[in-house]
Amino acid sequence: MGRKTNNADDLSASKSEWENRISHRSEVVKEARQSGDARFVARAEARLDSALDGYSRDFR
Repeated sequence: MGRKTNNADDLSASKSEWENRISHRSEVVKEARQSGDARFVARAEARLDSALDGYSRDFR
């Protein structure tokens, strides 16, 4: 039995799926920064970093 994950970025994905995730999450980061909520910004940036790491892992 495999390891259970709650993070979609731990799973392999196609290049276009990664690009869509990164695009969406960069928009969320912009929105978070405009809101001024430091917690929202930190979480949004962490999710964007996670997507970038996944993309790098799958497409080196």
